[in-house]
Parts: sequence; C-alpha cells; structure tokens
Amino acid sequence: MNSTPPSIPSVSSLFWNDFPFKRAVSVCGFAVMVAVGFWWLSQPMPNAVVPVDVSFEKRVPPVALAVSALALLVAVWRYLRVRKFFTRGSVIHGTVEELKTDTWQTTANVDQSHGTKYRTERSYHITLRYTAMGAERTVRQKLPNSGFTFGLKQGGEVELMVLDSLPDKPLIRAVYLRKTGGGR
Repeated sequence: MNSTPPSIPSVSSLFWNDFPFKRAVSVCGFAVMVAVGFWWLSQPMPNAVVPVDVSFEKRVPPVALAVSALALLVAVWRYLRVRKFFTRGSVIHGTVEELKTDTWQTTANVDQSHGTKYRTERSYHITLRYTAMGAERTVRQKLPNSGFTFGLKQGGEVELMVLDSLPDKPLIRAVYLRKTGGGR
C-alpha cells in the first residue's frame, strides 16, 4: 500500500473519464425524463369531451422509473468501486506499450442540394505492461481522450491503481485525477 493516501476522483471527473459511470448516469437521467414526459402525456385535458385511452402512457412511467433506479444503482456501484481502487488499492508503475488512435468518418446526407456531410470520429486505446501480484501483465484499455491529454506517451511510465483482488483491471491514475496534461 502507498504510505500517503491518494486523493479520490470527484464525481464530475468520474462522469467525464469513466465510460460505465457516464453511461449509467445518462441512462438514469433519460429514463426520468421519459417517465415525466409520459406522465404529463397521460394527464387528461380539462375540457376533453371524449376520454382517450391512455393505458400505454400510464404503463411507461413505472417502467422508466425502474430503469432509472437500476441505472442509478449501477452508477453508485461504479463510484464505490473506483473509490475502493483509490482508498484500498496500491499504486504501481507500468509502461505504456502503445497509444493508438482509431479514426473513421461517418456520413449524414442532410439533403441532396447541399451534398453529404462528413464527421470524423476518433477512439483512443492504450496498451499497458505492468507487474502485479508477482506476474507481468498486459492490458488494453479505452481512453476517454487522447493520451497526450493525460500526459501519457508511448514508452513512458504511468502510475496505475490496482486492487489485490483485481490485478488484471488497473485504473490509470492520471485519467481519474487529471494530474498532468490539459483537460477540462
């Protein structure tokens, strides 16, 4: 264990840099909006003459709230797991084997008179080599931004957070704490 307690990432840092947490929070918020929207749709109009069958609209809010609650549980679980990495985990040093950027273009045909619009999308991956629990390990992870943003470079050293119970799933410390590089 590290002698000085590492700081714990904030919820906003976790939202922007941890894919499972961000997806769970987004699903939770969207499901609440769906529940509120369908609840509003199912309310009767004050001057309506003919009652409208709103059985479908009345069933959606409970389902959407259940999905929201499930997503909230996943977000809390992920937050507690990352927190466990930073409070009970060990700081080890690894090496950046490879930083890779995958680039592709997506098209959207707005209308035929203006032609086709292209949008370039990128995903960033890192391959890490480190030693944990007496064994050398290699892992590939997806980064939320380019490695340069977090001060990572190919062949360079990187600090990792590792739990004894999960030695194959390290967290890159700089990604969650934004210690080096630019960023938000």
